[in-house]
Amino acid sequence: RGGGERFSRDHGLEYLGGVPLDVTVRQGGDVGVPAVAQREPGPAAKALTTIARTVAARMSVRAAAGAGQPVLTIS
Repeated sequence: RGGGERFSRDHGLEYLGGVPLDVTVRQGGDVGVPAVAQREPGPAAKALTTIARTVAARMSVRAAAGAGQPVLTIS
């Protein structure tokens, strides 16, 4: 518990939020229904939605400020 927060702090990254373990994520994944598209979204879906909104808002601010696009590097 708290590993994401520690990792973000140790690497100078912003912590966007935690996603609780939720069996509905696995169940939905097994049948191809994302957690956020389920009829009764659980706690994980709500957390994912909040994080997605935060990312979208931050990207909008960056775009309005004329900041360059972020670079995603996978190694």
